[in-house]
Amino acid sequence: MAKPRRTADIAQYASEPFSDQNLATIFRFHPENPHRLITRESGWIEFKQTFSWGNRAEYAKTIAAFANSRGGYFVFGVKDRPRDVVGTDLAKWEATDPTTISEFLNQSLGVEIEWEGHVVEVRGLKVVVLYIREARRKPVIAAQSHKSHLVEGEIYYRYRGRSQRIRYSDLQNLLDEQRRDDQAAWLRVFRQIAKTGIENTALIDLATGHGLGPGSKFYIDQESLSHLKFIREGHFTEKGGAPALRLVGVAAIVPGALIQPERKVLVVRNIHLPEIIEGFLNRTQVENPLQFIKQVCFETSAYLPIYYYANLAGIDTLEKIAKVVEGVNTTSSSRKILLQRLVGQDDLSSPIPGANSREAGKRRREKLQALLNLELSGGDDSETVSSALEAIRCLTLEQIDEGYLNPLLLQWFGKYYTQEGFPDRFRRAIAHLDRLRYRPPE
Repeated sequence: MAKPRRTADIAQYASEPFSDQNLATIFRFHPENPHRLITRESGWIEFKQTFSWGNRAEYAKTIAAFANSRGGYFVFGVKDRPRDVVGTDLAKWEATDPTTISEFLNQSLGVEIEWEGHVVEVRGLKVVVLYIREARRKPVIAAQSHKSHLVEGEIYYRYRGRSQRIRYSDLQNLLDEQRRDDQAAWLRVFRQIAKTGIENTALIDLATGHGLGPGSKFYIDQESLSHLKFIREGHFTEKGGAPALRLVGVAAIVPGALIQPERKVLVVRNIHLPEIIEGFLNRTQVENPLQFIKQVCFETSAYLPIYYYANLAGIDTLEKIAKVVEGVNTTSSSRKILLQRLVGQDDLSSPIPGANSREAGKRRREKLQALLNLELSGGDDSETVSSALEAIRCLTLEQIDEGYLNPLLLQWFGKYYTQEGFPDRFRRAIAHLDRLRYRPPE
């Protein structure tokens, strides 16, 4: 079988990655040596002799490269030179929970990576084969640094058996391809509108919750929203009893008198880290506070404001917040850490450094005093701001001046958030403020 280069070939591999035909393409043997492969590492195959969770950062780099390319196979149990099938230690593989692998990949790469793994018997030997699917949206960007293998902010691509930083031309092609896919999706929408007729078409404005079209309005009830999932056509899956709803074609117009009061209309929009942070610092009265809490479960860090949004939703106990988080269908580590925060592992405060502390402690002590004296500003340099963020965690509830701190943090967020080492300090600082000000009593 030819390598999966053409679109049809790629679709075949993606739909049946572990079929006998596809596995036979990977395991092609030398005619005179029953255990030696003639298959080489390529843009879609990587061989490793053993599987070890200690090498997970190295694996994540290759997995990111496959996801940014056309997908590919990661095979454990094949020597490098010569490429003999020797089998792998299944105990190490079976001791590693697939959920743990997914959590690490999601946290390290910032998006959910789709993969499948199976133990395959080849010439009487057991090997582990992972299939990594092509990412739905590209590029996949490293969200964290791990040793020398994974560097935060870098994009990896697959080149003839090697996973390395993407070249400019390939990145440009990747972005152009994503743009073409988006344009094609828009064209499909426009064709459907033309087929249906503009007079019979209405759109949902996710910024207002209203329907746009002749005489049409859509209202989503607060109580119903938690049971509603929007899905892509062709990607319908329902797991663990989680309800999913696909809206097709027609939405009935309900007389306004049946939905009272109008305040129940829920504003639905894309919520990500900037919206969570800015909503908290601006003390925005968001229409869907529970969705902000749920979104934290999908972010790369669980140390984000949650109690402010629980307060907006009228939730007054930690148990009720935990139920909201437990209802989120994800295996991400952020959800796990968030639940740990809710049962007590949530104290982010730092002790005030003593007068004779080391240099870093002295800087933090100085910045704490500067905060109390309202002396810091949005024009401070990054080193000053980093020490100030550490100092914020020394503040007590009585010392918090939201009118001064929140605008200052907003300026620092816009100016320095992308700098190395800054995001974690910033998130923990505002999570500390959120905990002091809005956390329900035990």
